[in-house]
Amino acid sequence: MRVRGQELDIDFIEELDMYTFDKARIRDNKLQSCSPFRPDTKPSFAVNLENGTWIDSGADFDNMKKGNFISLLALLRDTDYEEVEDYLIDKYGIKYDNADNLNLKLHLDLSIEDNSEFKGGILYTYSRYLDKIRGIDDHIQRLFNTTQEVIDGVECVGIGWYDMRGKLISIKYRGIHDKKFWYVKNGKPIKNHLFGLDLFIKHRTPELWIVEGEIDAMYLWTLGKRAVALGRGSVNDKQLDLLKVCGAETIVIATDNDKVGKAVGQLLKDELKMYFNIKEFKHPAGIKDVNELPCDIILDDSVEDIVDTLLGDFM
Repeated sequence: MRVRGQELDIDFIEELDMYTFDKARIRDNKLQSCSPFRPDTKPSFAVNLENGTWIDSGADFDNMKKGNFISLLALLRDTDYEEVEDYLIDKYGIKYDNADNLNLKLHLDLSIEDNSEFKGGILYTYSRYLDKIRGIDDHIQRLFNTTQEVIDGVECVGIGWYDMRGKLISIKYRGIHDKKFWYVKNGKPIKNHLFGLDLFIKHRTPELWIVEGEIDAMYLWTLGKRAVALGRGSVNDKQLDLLKVCGAETIVIATDNDKVGKAVGQLLKDELKMYFNIKEFKHPAGIKDVNELPCDIILDDSVEDIVDTLLGDFM
């Protein structure tokens, strides 16, 4: 598969193995299953394992009906197209073993980004969906300046992404009746930022939770925990650099309770164990992410201090 001019030998089965597909079977070099994006009892979703193209015959929206493998991973990972390209190139791209291969390391850039093209903004409106369905109360919605509106016939919530200084860089819109999401036109890519970091800096506590999704982070704030979100099921050097200067003393890793989330959680432990006290949230059985937790759960009872285990790596 060609990605940004590079021909990549992508292992489609390996990439899809990290996700759950109900009633899945492989037939004639195609993965057939129920749709992972909507309620579906009769398999109507298929992925061509030779070229990565996919189709969902029961989808309502054009961007959910078919596409290439990059668009599929973007939907499964809840991230953007560019981020998936970065991931695939990093994993499957050509690697050089000589001095011509420059290992470019991302470092924290505290300069203010030029965002002159982005003229948009968010005007807060109460979201019944975020409150009654997702458990994010009005106070936290106001703090994060979220909105609920109808765009092109799709009822959605708008969630602003800000840089560490509180400057709006993008708005992510999520459908409230399906998994459709998109970003505001002319916004900056979110991949090198942390959702909620600007608010953590303003309302800093010794402990900071790390999750994958924006809604997970806002839900934790509702429960009295300070949290930031990666925005997807991966973390990069820029985000790690931001975490290292966030000012927290303890990091609680609460990424999703699935293969991708566990892999991201392990990477966070490995990269941050020299800088923070590290704790890990143990999801109760059957719970995929923190937003599925009951509002009255005592989160600290499920937090496990693993710093001694990690320090053992240096002994």
